[in-house]
Amino acid sequence: MSSSNVLTIYVRLYLVIQTYMSIETKLSFQDVIRVTHRDSISDLVRKGRIIERNVLVNAIQAHVDDRIISYKNKCVVFNE
Repeated sequence: MSSSNVLTIYVRLYLVIQTYMSIETKLSFQDVIRVTHRDSISDLVRKGRIIERNVLVNAIQAHVDDRIISYKNKCVVFNE
């Protein structure tokens, strides 16, 4: 797999996460996962799904726990 393909996967994953996490103040939750050149396409897809799920769960949990405060164009997320 070439580095441009891996970069494309990262960019797509970032855009998907941004889409899921866009709240009124465009708050975005992010996370990283380690990948290597030895990972196959199916490994990258699996890891991408894992990270999407984890980030979405963390964002929803922060919202449910009322740890997100937005004021004008500012947004603060408090730790657990």
